[in-house]
Amino acid sequence: MSSVRVGDWCESSVLEKVAARRAFMQRCATYVEELISTWRKILDSRKRKDQDRLLADAEQKLLRRAAKEGLPTTLGSLKEGRDGTSLPAQLRWTEKPIRGVFCDVDGTLLSGNSLNFALVQHLRGREADGLPVFIWTGGSREDAEKRLRQLGLDWLVYSKERDFLGATVEEAIDDLLHELGRYQISFLRGSHPSKLVK
Repeated sequence: MSSVRVGDWCESSVLEKVAARRAFMQRCATYVEELISTWRKILDSRKRKDQDRLLADAEQKLLRRAAKEGLPTTLGSLKEGRDGTSLPAQLRWTEKPIRGVFCDVDGTLLSGNSLNFALVQHLRGREADGLPVFIWTGGSREDAEKRLRQLGLDWLVYSKERDFLGATVEEAIDDLLHELGRYQISFLRGSHPSKLVK
């Protein structure tokens, strides 16, 4: 694997792609919510007559609008788009490795509420060398970011599943490297935090 050349992904293009993926997933989620809300209104109405037709019409109307805006045109694919499991080709990660160090939060950067200071120093050193550092989690981005802020760290936190599903990264630091396969993530170099810093 080490013979694979790291691609020229610059940090800004990676962040732009993550933002575009999130926007797409949010738009899909909005459509699913609108559709469910419309169905509920029809089902809750006292008019039981023609309910099936009204439900089908409401679904078709929303899905036509979705198609107009470049979103999936079936409820199943909208749900997959909302979850990030099915994205348009231009929003998927290619096999070209993303340059940078990708570090996990729980069990890696943090152990409970204790910060791995040696690892923080290591990551700061990598940043000083000009390498982008991405902090990611398999859990809640918001919770992880809040915990890091409380400990004085200003890194943004990304989701392994939603932001980087299917990506190949240059370097991963994780206490559970083998679990990255759950997110279809591969890496050129992988390190367990205990072996990386003494």
